[in-house]
Amino acid sequence: MTLMKTVIRLHALAYAASSRALQCAPRAPKLELWYNALTGLVASHVLPLGFGGKQANVSTAAWYGDKILGMAVADELRAQRVGDHERLTKRFQAIVSNKNIAAHLDVLLTPPLLALVPTPQKRAVQVHDCGTMIEACVDHVHASGDTAAVAELAKFLVATAVEDANSFQGSVAHVIEANPKGRLLELGGTVSGEYFGGPDHAPIFLAVAALHGQQASAQGTTKKGAEQDAAAALLAQLGLLTNVQPTRRLSLTAQQEDESNAFALAAMSVAIDQPISWEP
Repeated sequence: MTLMKTVIRLHALAYAASSRALQCAPRAPKLELWYNALTGLVASHVLPLGFGGKQANVSTAAWYGDKILGMAVADELRAQRVGDHERLTKRFQAIVSNKNIAAHLDVLLTPPLLALVPTPQKRAVQVHDCGTMIEACVDHVHASGDTAAVAELAKFLVATAVEDANSFQGSVAHVIEANPKGRLLELGGTVSGEYFGGPDHAPIFLAVAALHGQQASAQGTTKKGAEQDAAAALLAQLGLLTNVQPTRRLSLTAQQEDESNAFALAAMSVAIDQPISWEP
């Protein structure tokens, strides 16, 4: 069995377990139309940069998808006659929040798509990317004319959302990228710094970070510091939380985990530009 098939199989088992749990929960609607709509979707069109995607226009699709999903959620709230303006606003924000979407990502994606995203622990600190991926999916599904599938997704999110979106806390929900430059390089980006000016005792360095057509720059009193700041600024544009700290050596366990994830992603990347075929 190939690595790709193994990963998809593992995610399929996790998906099945999550689906059984939801079936036990009251009022959680099914997602057959949504799953069918995702079949045949080209993964590279919806995989955000933060999850290893290569197309910067995924964020544009997500912008449209956010508005489309918001309208579908509003229609569902109207159908359910949910409270007054204040109550509607609070409920709506909780439903469409990235945190709520991240909390249900294992169920919202089919196994082939789920196999392309990071582990739940890492997704907990990349909730923006979780939202981006689902919103991009919504845009493509809506563009295909399948408004019923989008309505079904909205109904599911309304039924399963917690009242307060901030109540979703992943096991490492407050973990942030301590080495922005390293993370940017892992994503395939570049960062370079050079002397910009200033006297010898107080030099100024300018660094520029770039990834798939997006750039950010920063200045610092050291080359390393400027590069970290530039990388952090660019990652922030992608929705990744960062905390600029002195570069530190990773533990052997962390290195092994990163190498394993990189190997798996490399093996799976051959499939992200092909339409997905999956039968539940």
